[in-house]
Amino acid sequence: MNSLAQFKQMQKEGWAKFAPLEVMTTPAAAHLVRHAGVKQGMQVLDVGCGTGVAAITAARQGATVTGADLTPTLLERARENARMAEVEVKWLEADVEELPFKGAEFDVVLS
Repeated sequence: MNSLAQFKQMQKEGWAKFAPLEVMTTPAAAHLVRHAGVKQGMQVLDVGCGTGVAAITAARQGATVTGADLTPTLLERARENARMAEVEVKWLEADVEELPFKGAEFDVVLS
């Protein structure tokens, strides 16, 4: 495994421990979504979505949202959070350096 791959693996393992801190990101997520001008009907990508707080906030505004993160553990938590919030978000395990999207697919990209 090369050094970049090792670094990314360490990031996956380290970020997996983030979930208990998600409550601290909720107010910032609301500000981010508002500042980005997310509105109903927009296509939104949340890169490094973690536990999904910003993605879920955008979905509550009526956007169609995709959340992408490197860490499977956080995506599991994001799925559960979306279920509890009763919103639809497409969750995707992805490396920000290799996102599987074409240009101009989204109206807004959050991170």
